[in-house]
Amino acid sequence: MALVAFVVAARRVGRARIPIVHGAVAAMSSYLLMLPLVLLGPAGGDPAQIALTVAASLITGAAVGFLQGSRR
Repeated sequence: MALVAFVVAARRVGRARIPIVHGAVAAMSSYLLMLPLVLLGPAGGDPAQIALTVAASLITGAAVGFLQGSRR
């Protein structure tokens, strides 16, 4: 489900100069907005889970930014 949120966040690269970076930052920012809620959960303080989700957001956002940037 998180990947869908990252795709939605990174889809609107618009006229960004570097769409890969724009997509990655947008996806990671969407996760950072959710992080306080994640930390309230029972396994929320797991650093490995947080690091892997940040990595997934960056990779997904960069891929979506690249695809959207190549479509313009």
